[in-house]
Amino acid sequence: MRVHLGNCLKQAIKTKPIWSAELARKLNVKPQQIHQWTQKQDLMFSSVMRITNAFNMTVDEFIALGNDEQPLD
Repeated sequence: MRVHLGNCLKQAIKTKPIWSAELARKLNVKPQQIHQWTQKQDLMFSSVMRITNAFNMTVDEFIALGNDEQPLD
């Protein structure tokens, strides 16, 4: 099974009340980077770790969010 990490990020943003701009500030990236990540299927592991830390969740919890979402392909 392949998990679409961009979908995981979209679900995390929906689940945890945080704006993309606030998340970008926490991660020290531009808001456009958050949007780009939500469109990607694959993310660098270091990015996933930073994202999960910002949401205060484990990588397993983050990936589980993507299991409920259909792929964007």
